[in-house]
Amino acid sequence: VLLYSYGTRVQFYPTVIHLVRSKFSTVVLGNMALVLTLLFGKLTNRIFLGRLRESELELVWENTGYAITETCLALTIFRDEMNLSVVVLFTALLFCKIFHWLCDARVEHIEQSQETSRFA
Repeated sequence: VLLYSYGTRVQFYPTVIHLVRSKFSTVVLGNMALVLTLLFGKLTNRIFLGRLRESELELVWENTGYAITETCLALTIFRDEMNLSVVVLFTALLFCKIFHWLCDARVEHIEQSQETSRFA
């Protein structure tokens, strides 16, 4: 989509205007942003947490459903101000919540699995 738009418009400004105005381009770029966000999340997960345990995955899936529902209900109050920045902030909020839950579950697991020393 990007190459086609630039190839037909040649200049930068008309290309950007076409990408913003075209519904098809907006959908394609939105899907690309979603995939890149998911890949970034998986990469961040692998770097900081490694492989997730089954209980951590279950926690994420359970809490994510509630968080999305709760936030969408809250966003209905501000439906007149819905724009791209709100969607980006919503995604960032969900991203931070998920990693907070994972870190909390990992710390709880480490605290419970460590053996206490006789000398402590």
